[in-house]
Amino acid sequence: MDRAQAQTWLDRYVAAWLSYDAKDIAALFSEDVAYRYHPSDEPITGREAVVASWLGEGNSNGASTRDAPGTYAAQYATGRRRR
Repeated sequence: MDRAQAQTWLDRYVAAWLSYDAKDIAALFSEDVAYRYHPSDEPITGREAVVASWLGEGNSNGASTRDAPGTYAAQYATGRRRR
C-alpha cells in the first residue's frame, strides 16, 4: 500500500464514520479483522461484529455509540517520511 492508497482508506474511514452506512463500514475491513477502539481493548473480531459495533448494535464492552449529526469531524493524513 502506498501513501495515496492509505490516504484514500483514511478518507473512506472518516466518511463511513460520518454516514453510519453499514456497507461503507464493511468495505473498510477484511472478513477476519481484529478491531480495537483503544490499544488496550480486547479486539472485536470479524467484519460483521465490527459493523455492528460501529452502529451501536454490538455486545462488546467497546461498542460504539452513534455521534449525533454535526458533532463529529475528523481528518487524518498520512505522514511524510523524514530523511
